[in-house]
Amino acid sequence: MIQTLLALTTRPTFSFSNLVIHEGNQEAAIVLRQTYGKSKKSYPYLFLHGAEGSGKTHILHAVAESIRGIYSMSPVFVNFSDLSSFEQLEILIQRPDTEMPPAVAIDDIHLVTTDQSGTLWTIINKLTRCGACLITTSRLGPSDIFPTNPHLQSRVLSGLVFGVKGPDDNARMLVLDKISADKQIRISRDVYNFLARRKTRNVKDLARLLDALDAASLEYKRPITIPFIKLLEKDGRV
Repeated sequence: MIQTLLALTTRPTFSFSNLVIHEGNQEAAIVLRQTYGKSKKSYPYLFLHGAEGSGKTHILHAVAESIRGIYSMSPVFVNFSDLSSFEQLEILIQRPDTEMPPAVAIDDIHLVTTDQSGTLWTIINKLTRCGACLITTSRLGPSDIFPTNPHLQSRVLSGLVFGVKGPDDNARMLVLDKISADKQIRISRDVYNFLARRKTRNVKDLARLLDALDAASLEYKRPITIPFIKLLEKDGRV
């Protein structure tokens, strides 16, 4: 009998202390860890760019967490892959300058539309006036972000700019160890290697696949093994 259970997972934590350092992010990680969260001051803007699964979001949260550790008010997070997130920027515009957060972190800023760019410009001006910083990620590089709006492009790129790349095979295993620990999922290295060879090498895709496997494992009350994955493949579940 198949029984559906609710998966109980811990909230993922993203900081410099649990960031897997590898060749693709080493330069950015070293500089950013030394730059942000050392004292109360006006921090430079940050623009991180790289492909999906390159670890930009983890670094974004790590920088924000460093800033939060210094200030009593947490940075505001906005993810433009979530349409409701745009409302957060509109709310911030209405806040008095004295109540502005020390930073605004925008994930996937490349998804900002032409209609939304005016609001983004307004919030950037307000952050500058308040001495707060903007930290952003993008799948587009510096020359491709807001190509028809040079003023907005210039402001977004006015601080530190880093490109990051995804992990190599060894680092990918460490990243997946971290993801599975956050999700409280037990998987052997043999299973990791099987998934990377047979399914995808993209870390975000692998993380989504882990969610599907975890749900199936709870449903069938079976551990996540290679034979179990092959069974799920045969049934079209993964």
